[in-house]
Amino acid sequence: MKSYPVTLLQIGILSSARAIAAAGLALAVSARVAREKRGPIGWSLFGVGSILYLSLIAGLVLRNRERPS
Repeated sequence: MKSYPVTLLQIGILSSARAIAAAGLALAVSARVAREKRGPIGWSLFGVGSILYLSLIAGLVLRNRERPS
């Protein structure tokens, strides 16, 4: 199993991105907000959070990848 060194700040940013995506998904499927408002806002939050999270993970993996000698 590979391990990647991360700082506390990076962990905080990753968790925030996951929280944004989860909040967007929860808003998109909830029934407490009017359908006209919840769809665009919820899916937008989900999309932004997901893209942010995946780009951060890709950056960590690519930054710490071993270079061939």
